[in-house]
Amino acid sequence: MNRTIKELLDRHEKDLERINNQRRLWLWASSVVVIGLIFLIFGWDWLSDLHSKSLWWVIISLMLVISINWWYWTMRVIRIIIKYQEVEYSILKTIITDIHRLKKDLKTFHDQTIDILK
Repeated sequence: MNRTIKELLDRHEKDLERINNQRRLWLWASSVVVIGLIFLIFGWDWLSDLHSKSLWWVIISLMLVISINWWYWTMRVIRIIIKYQEVEYSILKTIITDIHRLKKDLKTFHDQTIDILK
């Protein structure tokens, strides 16, 4: 295996592991969001009776920050996946080129007459 291809594959594996770890963290963060939404649904009457502007600003700000972070993380993961699809395509192209060369060389060797008895 070519050294650059091995380096690409190693880096690809590390990035996939990093993305998987981030996915786990987002699952934990999503559970906090789900709990917050359940609280908002069932505690709506209590919240609407408070008439506290600062509480509503905190709720809206948190929802906005979470939405922006989620969008940024999703777009970043999509960019990384597209980049590695390009890398995988390049590696496959290299493998196909090498296979064609090998087939050509084998055909050349097959067409040559080799005297085994000498």
